[in-house]
Amino acid sequence: MQISGRVGLSLRSALFLLSILGMLPLLLFGSWSIYQSSVDRQADQSRYLSDLARALSSAVDSELDSVISSLGILANTPGMEERGFEPLYLASKEMAQAQQDWASVLLSDANGRLIFRTTAPFGRSGGIVADPASLKKLFTTDAPTIGRAVRGPLGVIAALRAAIGPEG
Repeated sequence: MQISGRVGLSLRSALFLLSILGMLPLLLFGSWSIYQSSVDRQADQSRYLSDLARALSSAVDSELDSVISSLGILANTPGMEERGFEPLYLASKEMAQAQQDWASVLLSDANGRLIFRTTAPFGRSGGIVADPASLKKLFTTDAPTIGRAVRGPLGVIAALRAAIGPEG
């Protein structure tokens, strides 16, 4: 028996439409879940990188403070008034050999002329510092300064400059 005037869907089309409409909320929820997971993961990654940068910064600050206090101890080497810079040179050479990460200790005047370098015998280290700009900044700001990184025979080296002496 057929009902006249009514256009209907076949059973197959109706079941297909019903299954599509049933899966649509699952598809939308799944897409939203994947997006939210991506946003959360990105926030976690950003937080992790921020924490890592903070930890590295703290470690570098600690290492720099340690080096600066070591250089300050060298500045108070006994016997410098009577015998000049040779006691400071000997103490600096001993300290540079004890520190694995130190290439050498250099002492220069405010004009950049080298007084000694622990990788050369005392009295034979003439010349000028390799990065006069950071030395000038040291004496201008009166604060420890990191020089530019230079590639040399020992690898990449960056100089930490700190004023030492009676006034620094």
